Amino acid sequence: MAILTLAAILVAVVATLYGLFSYLSARNEEESRREFARRRVPYLPQPNAFIQSIKKERLEVKRDELIKANGKLFGFNFLNRRTVLCAEPDIAQLVMSKEFTSFPNRRPFESADPFFSNNVSVTVDEKWKRLRR
Repeated sequence: MAILTLAAILVAVVATLYGLFSYLSARNEEESRREFARRRVPYLPQPNAFIQSIKKERLEVKRDELIKANGKLFGFNFLNRRTVLCAEPDIAQLVMSKEFTSFPNRRPFESADPFFSNNVSVTVDEKWKRLRR
């Protein structure tokens, strides 16, 4: 009887966690959809990266399929962070060379190694601008 009760509790906990995760994911998805619409960037829902890794699907293959089907500029959620994908070389060159001061921040990356913590691709704000110049 105790094993049955323990199993029921475990099932209830897993179901609750799954429900909470689903709710938060759907809410984040809707917020992202509104934010990208406000900025006039097409939004594409992405498959869950965790589920793709379990299925052994390669993220870059899916990304290439989305670029071919939907164009070279769109927004999506990646690991619950809003991300813009730009596969247009002219726009990427403009952002990385002429307009770089307008785009100082990247994904946060913490490291105790001074080589990585001073890398231009992971620094933010004024430190990024100083390294970029």
